[in-house]
Amino acid sequence: MRLEYNILVAFFHYEAIIQHFWECPYSLEYLLALDWVPPENE
Repeated sequence: MRLEYNILVAFFHYEAIIQHFWECPYSLEYLLALDWVPPENE
């Protein structure tokens, strides 16, 4: 059915998040340690 499709979408979305924070690890540290939202996201 659509379960496999949803898994693929979730996987690639997860990979994109990991790649972004791999390039900008300090962003992930702020988000985890301080629960801080970057001003660009306002």
